[in-house]
Amino acid sequence: MTSVPRLPPLKALRAFEAVARFGNVRKAAEALAVDHTVVSRHLRVLQQWLGIRLVNTSRQGVTLTPIGKQYAERIGAALEDISFASSELQQTANNRQLIVWCIPGFATQWLLPRLPDFSSVYPDIDIVLRPTEAVPDFDKHEADAKIHYGHLHTSGLTSVVLTHPRVYAVASPAWAARHPNVREPKDLLTAALIHEDTRDQWRDWFLACGVVPGTLQGPRLWHANVAMEAAIHGQGVALANELIAAPALQSRQLQIVTTACPALDPYVLITKGEVMPAKFSAFRNWLIRTLASSASQAQA
Repeated sequence: MTSVPRLPPLKALRAFEAVARFGNVRKAAEALAVDHTVVSRHLRVLQQWLGIRLVNTSRQGVTLTPIGKQYAERIGAALEDISFASSELQQTANNRQLIVWCIPGFATQWLLPRLPDFSSVYPDIDIVLRPTEAVPDFDKHEADAKIHYGHLHTSGLTSVVLTHPRVYAVASPAWAARHPNVREPKDLLTAALIHEDTRDQWRDWFLACGVVPGTLQGPRLWHANVAMEAAIHGQGVALANELIAAPALQSRQLQIVTTACPALDPYVLITKGEVMPAKFSAFRNWLIRTLASSASQAQA
């Protein structure tokens, strides 16, 4: 008769692996979404179960013992195998699902309102949408595709350019009324500019308009949709491409303050491998068609 393997408590193993990975009990607790005292208790339970000291604790923090380091390497690899096998199984079982990670502004302002149209055309495909800046680990089946703004140079991934949207300088009607002399890109050099995560986009926009900017000032608000919200509240001028700006322009919450509208970075669809399942091809082709239609409407 085959005996059942005697295993340590799984929660204790996960806590130990997280501590080994982060080198810190509190960071491990944040990753596991539990209190740090829970992680400390799991460490004690695991060491008592094994009868071996795996970590040393001091006022400086937690360090692994030599045998703890060896154990952490094997446990980490084993848990990764379990995670990979589980993701692979879910991917096979949920063959209707198409998991899409997408840059937040595009996800909320353009893609989300159009998903019912996709579902009506492809009722057998269930879209799982995650707005995020992060790039998924395709080998672990975290996602089937990623919609990204700008070129992404990552080996082993395949990218398709979806569209090159024009980029507008936008502000609230109230702000524009207070600054009637702003008509050309050079007029914005002394204006209150609203940035995303860096000031690079404004700098690139000025250069594309033939204006050499000096030192750029203004708040950095990380995401395009947050920068647009700040502009709607009259805090200054933001950059927004024609796709994500369209709802606010149509509702007159924002207006374009200069005639210049250069195309900067493209939206790209990223995935792993060359041969894609039919559900991905359907989504890619629908995206390209619908984006082309949006561009035609914007230019009409």
